[in-house]
Amino acid sequence: MKIWYVGDKSKALCETCRKILSTTFDYYDVPLEKRDGVAKQIMAATCDDCGTVVAIPPQSMPAIRMLVRSPEFGD
Repeated sequence: MKIWYVGDKSKALCETCRKILSTTFDYYDVPLEKRDGVAKQIMAATCDDCGTVVAIPPQSMPAIRMLVRSPEFGD
């Protein structure tokens, strides 16, 4: 598994811009798509043009799993 660090660059498809653009990794509060809740301060890549979160690396998944499985999050 590749580990991403703050400031690392990549490319990804931005659904907002509708094209492949450069991205930058950093820590962000990311809202969950399919449930209410926010994963706080996880590593994610954002589009360099519009700032939309476009990728979440595997290293952030344990934090998201822990949030989803927490009692206060609910089922």
